[in-house]
Amino acid sequence: DNLGIGLAVSRTLQHDSVLISALVGRATESVWLSGLDRWLEKLRGHPELLKRVLRTLLRYEAELPDERQPLKGEYLMALNTLEETPAQLLEMSIENRGKRDDPMRQAEIQGAVLAWLFPWEHERHRRILRVMFQGDPHQRLNVREWGGALVVFGVPSDRLTRRKRGVARLRASQLQVALRLYQAETGKPAATLDVLVPRYLSAIPVDPFDGRPFRYRLSKGEHIGWPAPDAVDAPGANAAAGAPPAPGVGMAGGMPFVPAPPPTRWVPEGQGILWAIGEDGRDDGGVQQSTAPFGSRFGEDIIYLVPLPAE
Repeated sequence: DNLGIGLAVSRTLQHDSVLISALVGRATESVWLSGLDRWLEKLRGHPELLKRVLRTLLRYEAELPDERQPLKGEYLMALNTLEETPAQLLEMSIENRGKRDDPMRQAEIQGAVLAWLFPWEHERHRRILRVMFQGDPHQRLNVREWGGALVVFGVPSDRLTRRKRGVARLRASQLQVALRLYQAETGKPAATLDVLVPRYLSAIPVDPFDGRPFRYRLSKGEHIGWPAPDAVDAPGANAAAGAPPAPGVGMAGGMPFVPAPPPTRWVPEGQGILWAIGEDGRDDGGVQQSTAPFGSRFGEDIIYLVPLPAE
């Protein structure tokens, strides 16, 4: 119930909104999906609850508004703001903002006020505004050279577009729940994602980075690269979980020593591993978690572990 309410709030914030509201909605979605991981870690069985959660997640994605809606809202707000006086607009963009008595500043304001008396100056700024929101990257870079300093409302299109990582996280959550539902009903983890179709999902969700189905494997007991502080291979941490130590022995001054291994995480046998290929566009096998929040590097993927049922 809480998940449904939280995602409904997220969807509402993104509907017919401006940029800041949409970003808050997307951040709200991220919080609820992280909470879903914690819930799955504490859950054992209860297929009826998992079915409800899966329906909620699928309905949420199906009802998400057009991701370009914030562009329309920001454009309308900027267009309305052009009705302000030039002096007010310049207060938001003019250089040497703190020097109000500067002669050059006053001359610029007076010149803008004079130009604003001509109708074609209004229309010119409307054209510049359209370029800032609808033009290609090269055109947007030239806006200030065309006299667009008055129009300071351009919004980077990459912020308006829903990030692929957010889409991947939502679809990974759907798969996590579907995989746990399969395990709750059959008593064993799914060997492949194909077994989820069509009983639990109409199709395997696609990786937004390349349009191909999500990748998945069932761990046979393995270390995967996992950046700190989420790594769980600190000395002694794996002993209780039955994990073998990460390999690696070096030499220093003729004496053997064990160097500090790169952070890893032990994934026990039978735990599902999902991954999206990330921003580099390469499938690296889901063996190294992405170390940067906004861009995967060579050898990295975006990995999602399927939480094991509580014992």
